[in-house]
Amino acid sequence: MKQRLEVHAKEHEFAKMTGGMEQYLNEREVSEMTGIAVQTLRNDRAGERKLFPYCKIGKSVRYRQADVLAKMEGCKVEAGSGHGATTR
Repeated sequence: MKQRLEVHAKEHEFAKMTGGMEQYLNEREVSEMTGIAVQTLRNDRAGERKLFPYCKIGKSVRYRQADVLAKMEGCKVEAGSGHGATTR
């Protein structure tokens, strides 16, 4: 928990310094946010299907927070909509 608070503090400080520019997450943060295992994210990047768009700079992989949230929202199933029905 303490480590997560430190990450949030750094993100907040970065947002203030950059005027609220885009937030980027590493694979661990995306895993925590979505409940998708880090290894699954790695396998996804190596395969054909891409769960989330990502940026790669050297060996570092970053996901744009807005892309992750948009994808998760796009996969939402409404209550009473039937099994497997998604909203668009």
